[in-house]
Amino acid sequence: MQKVLISMVLFVVVFGFVLVGKGISVYNNSVYYQTAIEAKQKDNESVFDNMWKKISQTAQVSDKYKQGLKEILESYVSGRSIDNDNLLVNWTHEAVPNFDASIYKEINNTIIAGRDDFVKQQRILLDLSKEYKKYIRTFPNNIYCTLLGIKEMDIKIVTSSKTEQIFDTQKEEDINI
Repeated sequence: MQKVLISMVLFVVVFGFVLVGKGISVYNNSVYYQTAIEAKQKDNESVFDNMWKKISQTAQVSDKYKQGLKEILESYVSGRSIDNDNLLVNWTHEAVPNFDASIYKEINNTIIAGRDDFVKQQRILLDLSKEYKKYIRTFPNNIYCTLLGIKEMDIKIVTSSKTEQIFDTQKEEDINI
């Protein structure tokens, strides 16, 4: 009888250690996921900010370039004689500074590359969130998470109002370019 009692006590103690160990494991893993999701969220903000700054700064170069070309052309035209009847003909035959449109290609490439990188970062965040939700919703982790007060996390996904409208109405119109 005493051996049975010792065996039962030993079983309860071992079982208790297993339960506590599992609880600690669930808690630690949920902290890992929460920390990774929070860090990725901040990283996404940084990636978006970087993309926006690159686009903005490249566009500022374009604005300065455009303003400089405008000043050159205005001074070029104002230097011509108004009394000359062939002003337009002379002006078109003379060398006018060439406008380099490559800056607009650079802006376009910056936008495309930045958006592609940002979408990649958003997908990583979504994957982390999905894995975390699967982890805390599956048995027996869901029981431990309930007991420990571990909850799902809301993540921020950046999208456009046009995209939200399309998903709300479930209708998309052709894109006019």
